[in-house]
Amino acid sequence: MQLTATETAIAKAGTIKEQVCKILHWSELEYANYQYEQGLAYLHAYIPRDPLGIQELESSRIFWNWWKNQWVIRDETFLQTNCYNARSAHHVYFFYHNANELAKELHPRAVVLGKSYASMIGDFIKSIL
Repeated sequence: MQLTATETAIAKAGTIKEQVCKILHWSELEYANYQYEQGLAYLHAYIPRDPLGIQELESSRIFWNWWKNQWVIRDETFLQTNCYNARSAHHVYFFYHNANELAKELHPRAVVLGKSYASMIGDFIKSIL
């Protein structure tokens, strides 16, 4: 049975996550919590003057799927550093996943923002009618 591109990408992401967790001595929960916290920090750094936008993107499956895809890309880069000393591995990992720096250079495609904002506007209109 041949895997779809999505199934292959999910399997690859799982393997990468396992490798990162092993190097950092993290559980999957610690990994997921850090990924989530940095996602929120990214939103606050990327659109600091738009609390409604942040709130909408926080609950957007589209945003989180995009964020996880970007996370895997950074995890792959981290793994290529061959940094296996626990102390320096954490330092390097935090460098590659720094939300404030990522907000300066990493920008979601219009579809990520557009669908989320369209949902937010629809919710707003419903609330005032």
